[in-house]
Amino acid sequence: MFLSRLDSKERWFQSLEANSRADSSVMNLDPGQFSAEEPESERCEDQVFLVLEGEVLAEFGEERARMPAGHVLVIPAGVPHRFCNLGHARARTMRVYATGDHRRVCW
Repeated sequence: MFLSRLDSKERWFQSLEANSRADSSVMNLDPGQFSAEEPESERCEDQVFLVLEGEVLAEFGEERARMPAGHVLVIPAGVPHRFCNLGHARARTMRVYATGDHRRVCW
């Protein structure tokens, strides 16, 4: 089991846990900051992306969506994506990559 507080607002990227079953992190974006110069799709797992504070613009594949706090986006594996903070204050986000079928692990 892994327990972490999401209180580090100083670092732009904080890995919470990374192992063979899951990978999770918190990303803080300053106003106007992008998560990457160009959309990236280096992962082989789906990504769950949650906006904790602020508002971001999500670019995924050929689509774009405004995501205020509380919104969640599931990005299929291999889809290029990136995020930009649209607000005037720091945006906080969380992402989770999970591998495999949870029923196979749990039952």
